[in-house]
Amino acid sequence: MLKKNNILILFLLVLLSACLSGATVKPKYNTLSFKTVNGKEIQLQKINGKIILVDFWATWCPPCRKTIPKLIDIEKNLGDYVTVLGISLDQKISLKELHSFYKANKINYPVGFANKSIYNYFGPVHAIPTIFIVSPKGEILDKVIGYDPRLDIKVKYYIKKLKLKKTEDKKND
Repeated sequence: MLKKNNILILFLLVLLSACLSGATVKPKYNTLSFKTVNGKEIQLQKINGKIILVDFWATWCPPCRKTIPKLIDIEKNLGDYVTVLGISLDQKISLKELHSFYKANKINYPVGFANKSIYNYFGPVHAIPTIFIVSPKGEILDKVIGYDPRLDIKVKYYIKKLKLKKTEDKKND
């Protein structure tokens, strides 16, 4: 009996230390949303039947800037199967400045700042750009770190693997 009590106390101490250390609970996929530079609230679970590319990036990052045209092409050419979401990790620019960057670069997919729930679900993100390839059910299929000139080929692979059908969803910008 004493041994069981010691094990229980040890378990409770470990649990308490995890709580006090600031450990975060990963949010549920169906609760994830973010606000775009255009003021629209995007709920990831409402992007039906599509692969989602969640791109963590920043305006000051050269590889991130190099990735943007690739993501624009993916959204343009594979948009019936894929939705691209740009999640900015910029900390020193305003929403207005991010919106200006969005317009100046003719980005055709939703862009907004990271929030705690999005970051905790996908993070930690140690390098940018980091692109998560997410199934229509919210499962993380792959993670691409850095600029990848073959990103579109990887996305086409998952479209084929998941046997996705064209969707008629309207753009979420």
